Amino acid sequence: MESCVLLLRTCVLIGTLSTTAMAQAQEPASINYGGFRITPTVDTELAYIDNVTFVPESSEVIDSFQFVIRPEVEIYTENSFSEQRIYYRLEDARYYSSPEDNYTDQLLSYNVKLRFSDFQGIRFGAQHLEGHDARGRGFTAGRPTVIRTTDNYSDSNVNGAYILGARRAPFYAVGSVSVRNLNYDLDTAPLFNRDRQEVSGGIVLRYRLSSVTSFALDVKRTDITYDADTRDSISLDSTRDSILIGMDWDASAFLSGEAKIGYEERDFESALREDFNGVDWYVDMTWRPISNTALTLLSDFDTRENNALGDFIDTTTTRLKWMHNWLERLSTSMEFGYVSQDYQGLDNEIDYRKDSTAIANLQIDYQFRRWLHVSTFLKYSSRSSNLEIIEFDRQVLGLMFKVTL
Repeated sequence: MESCVLLLRTCVLIGTLSTTAMAQAQEPASINYGGFRITPTVDTELAYIDNVTFVPESSEVIDSFQFVIRPEVEIYTENSFSEQRIYYRLEDARYYSSPEDNYTDQLLSYNVKLRFSDFQGIRFGAQHLEGHDARGRGFTAGRPTVIRTTDNYSDSNVNGAYILGARRAPFYAVGSVSVRNLNYDLDTAPLFNRDRQEVSGGIVLRYRLSSVTSFALDVKRTDITYDADTRDSISLDSTRDSILIGMDWDASAFLSGEAKIGYEERDFESALREDFNGVDWYVDMTWRPISNTALTLLSDFDTRENNALGDFIDTTTTRLKWMHNWLERLSTSMEFGYVSQDYQGLDNEIDYRKDSTAIANLQIDYQFRRWLHVSTFLKYSSRSSNLEIIEFDRQVLGLMFKVTL
């Protein structure tokens, strides 16, 4: 408890010093070499977590300090007809009271954009993530002790797109395809039948109605194929189709974002699993009543892949975020959110699992020097469920330092 108080006092001290520092916020400096712009950064984070494994109060709650180091580098080059970007990030976390939850994640991505003319081009991207689900998250929710380490996985994605038109032109269209492969390291009960491949194709159409608004039409199909597993004779393979219609608002002095509503359908290969069809929506709007403040509303509905229970998850997300620049170098952000998840299964008469999660985040950011950015943050989350072992309350209090050239 004394350690937590010490960290809290340090956070307050950082906020106080923020009013006296004299540096000016700037973009990270880069190294120019052979036509490439190389931008390295390093984030370090020290946080106190009062519930590491997301368990209810009735269970054995682990609290711990966490130290995270996150080096990353971006390599960028462009000419008159192309842009290329390579990005690499390593994230290593150490828990002082819970070494079983230590992890090391890595992300590598490559993106290229080729322009044949002002109104025609192609995009290509590839990404590979060596990531993890924390104990108590994902397939180990409510039962973190079934594994003694984090639940590690490999997630690869390759995508391409053909672009016709330009964002500011009367007509804009993008046709895209992508292939994703997700593979977990663990494949023992109850953590089996999780690996899958997702093949997606879609069309995005925009028709300009005015200088700041466009009609929006998004159509997408995703084929989801799970790896064969003789322990589960009822296939989870499915096809998900969605169509959304709405409006786009270009960035202006007051309003930007998009709002769309439509229809989603999920058809399972197995007749024993019930198909889904219903309303789908997506809203991401930012309002700037004055130049130094912004309010962002994010709301969407989606059907997500199952999480060791049921066929899929009806998920509704709503978030409201307020960002304000108090000084040229000092800003704050507050976020409130609510996520509702309803697990759908083979028998509609059974309430497999219904979760409601509330979140609240507060962050203070300050640019002490051109090369040094400091943040203090407090994150709170609370989940209620019809399954008591899934419920939890969690707080994270921390400091983050970002160092650039």
